[in-house]
Amino acid sequence: LTRMLGSSWLPSLQYRHDRTHQAGVELPTDGGFSPGHVPDQISVNQSLSFDWRGSKLSFKYQLNHSDQDNRQEGREDADFKTLTSGFGLGLTPTRSLRVGVDLDLERADDLGAAERDNTRNWGVNASWQPLARSTLTVRFSDTFKDDDAATREQSGRTLDAKWASRIPGANAVGGTWFLRYNRRETGRIDRLRDVIRDQTRWTVTLGASLSW
Repeated sequence: LTRMLGSSWLPSLQYRHDRTHQAGVELPTDGGFSPGHVPDQISVNQSLSFDWRGSKLSFKYQLNHSDQDNRQEGREDADFKTLTSGFGLGLTPTRSLRVGVDLDLERADDLGAAERDNTRNWGVNASWQPLARSTLTVRFSDTFKDDDAATREQSGRTLDAKWASRIPGANAVGGTWFLRYNRRETGRIDRLRDVIRDQTRWTVTLGASLSW
């Protein structure tokens, strides 16, 4: 285990706190505005990140909390809170292969409407260099979002694969070519409006570039 993790074992920790207060100073004279037209909002954003990197294994964790306090006259209850957690794990078993897994969880509260949305997103990515001048990268992600009242759902799946290689004999101008396949599936359910929608889209792209 020690040989796999390497000698670097100390993690990197970061914390950030931002506070913004946006407020109108006064009403324009004879402008036809009322106190309810003057913005007054306090936004607080806090983030904490933990990052550890070994020779072949890495791990990261991120936590973010945002609070939007609306104090505008007539909109005192239009407040929002969001809590997001993110996990990531990376593995480099060989010099030519890298694999990563990530998971993000989000909870968004609309306090004025007494609604809560939950979002879950996870993904897998890999990069493989079977040849000295060729690389294959693949990423798959899956997203699902719903509300606590079970009235609406949104889902999405994305697969992206790309093969990139140097053009033989074009070293002097840095020539590369690539072949990419992308497929995306989306779904939406709104039970209050009786709406069900599914869509699938895929593309294949072939391209080349020269630089000097």
